[in-house]
Amino acid sequence: MAFYTGISLLISGVNLVIIQVNAKLVETIGFHFKSQSIRQMMFGTFISQFFNTGILLLLTNANFEKTFLSFIPINGEHSDFTTRWYLDMGPLIIKTMQISSVFPLISFLLLFMPKLLLRIYDGGIFYFRGPHATRKTSI
Repeated sequence: MAFYTGISLLISGVNLVIIQVNAKLVETIGFHFKSQSIRQMMFGTFISQFFNTGILLLLTNANFEKTFLSFIPINGEHSDFTTRWYLDMGPLIIKTMQISSVFPLISFLLLFMPKLLLRIYDGGIFYFRGPHATRKTSI
């Protein structure tokens, strides 16, 4: 079961990398309008994550021994989509989707919390009294 949890975390981690790579690629292309950029970023991210999630989940239990792909060193339990495959892979698919649904919130918190902590440190005990309380001197 820990193997499947690791696969789910790996898939979600690769999906986060895919988001960053797609954002950089769309930025490099340089669309004229922000809406074009956002549309291409969302489309590219969706397609990339869809294939990443689908292919990695299929390959975790694939068996290529008696196929033309036998040179691939993956020898799982299932060579076809049987009832047993669905019973084994169903929980993995659900776990992956659960982790993927929480990852955007986690990544937001990981990016936001250092900024918030620095603001609280800068404001000291007066941080919660108002937005302009700070230790920094101004000219």
